[in-house]
Amino acid sequence: TGLTFNGQVIPVTLDSTHLVFRTKSRQVFKGEHELDNHRMSKDMVASIWLDPQVPASPQALEAIHNAEYIFFCCGSLYGSVVVNLLPTGVKEALTESTAAKILITNLISTRNENDEFMPEDFITILQYYTDLKNPLQYLIIPDLTRHQFEANHPKVAQRYDNEHSHFLGWTDEECKAAMQMGATIIRHAATTLDPVHSRVRHDPQALAL
Repeated sequence: TGLTFNGQVIPVTLDSTHLVFRTKSRQVFKGEHELDNHRMSKDMVASIWLDPQVPASPQALEAIHNAEYIFFCCGSLYGSVVVNLLPTGVKEALTESTAAKILITNLISTRNENDEFMPEDFITILQYYTDLKNPLQYLIIPDLTRHQFEANHPKVAQRYDNEHSHFLGWTDEECKAAMQMGATIIRHAATTLDPVHSRVRHDPQALAL
């Protein structure tokens, strides 16, 4: 791709543990794989935790402390983002951090995690798991609304609809609540289509701009 990456991959914890989550119907599941197994369920995740509870690694806490920017990147909202906030010490490190905190939202919803989410819903989730009143300074979202995407790419939208998923894009009006919660909205033009599989992806080079 021509991209060069620099940096380190730091584990958030060095101890063994399991992700456990409770759904809105109060069913409890253990293991990150269960998020994928129930991704098309309308019984959405209500809360998640670690069992057993484990401490964050010293390296992860140091990285948070020294960071100028903290990105919460797209991926499974609970399995890729929130899970990293759960080890003991992470909340405190984020509270003490002066870094700008930035979320890149998913392009496509997952039915059991962020179905019909508005921008403020992402902030509310991060408020809960960080204890920060203003957990995000910036929210990076696509420059397409859901309606525009579905109008421009009806066949792709239908494929996702068959999986109980939809494009996560919002109008300026739908972003107002998130802005009132302290987040600056930045729109990107990095939405691309995989021509082989008709799947929606971020263009990493365009997103980096």
